[in-house]
Amino acid sequence: MSLPLTSRNPDLARLVQDGYELAILHNHLVITGVPYVNSKGEVRLGTLVSDMGSISGDVTASPVQQHVAMWAGEYPCDSEGKPHEKLRHASGDQTLGPNLTVNHSFSNKPHDGYRDYYHKMRTYVAMIERHAQAIDPNVTARTHRFIESDDPNSPFHYPDTASGRIGITNVMRKLELARVGIFGVGGTGSYVLDLVAKTPVREIAIFDGDTFLQH
Repeated sequence: MSLPLTSRNPDLARLVQDGYELAILHNHLVITGVPYVNSKGEVRLGTLVSDMGSISGDVTASPVQQHVAMWAGEYPCDSEGKPHEKLRHASGDQTLGPNLTVNHSFSNKPHDGYRDYYHKMRTYVAMIERHAQAIDPNVTARTHRFIESDDPNSPFHYPDTASGRIGITNVMRKLELARVGIFGVGGTGSYVLDLVAKTPVREIAIFDGDTFLQH
């Protein structure tokens, strides 16, 4: 888990302190190792995913704007193998990044919304794992395992929450170039610079021999 984010945000820190396998992968909050029951009545482990749309810079906002969560794994069922339909939002594979593909999404919105990410993630985990615990009381999502987060050498100083919010994180990876050069940053060049600065390009080289003068 990203230490700067947990140190600045009590809701994320609390998830880690409680023992959840929390990581930030491809600009999404991810909790792995969540016990659930599949349609055969078997206990399996899945992954709960949330976008990070309610993070401003590196500080989480309250309340959380997006109540929908995503899921990697088979569709969760109750202890008898019946699908948990009250959670269902949509089904279909969506690749958020390398080694992170979700298969379903859930929609459960409290009357007053989710206070923070701790409230949101813990609520979804509890709704899913309680059916697995009815079969095996020893299973838990609180494993206290440390999960490595994204590449610390990312060119961004803050998480790219915009890409995660609209589901184009995997597309943005195509722009992970080593260097981009821009020749002239007067009119069109400055517009290009503004756009490229929002991409995961490692380095932007600017070439402009003009003298910077006020009009």
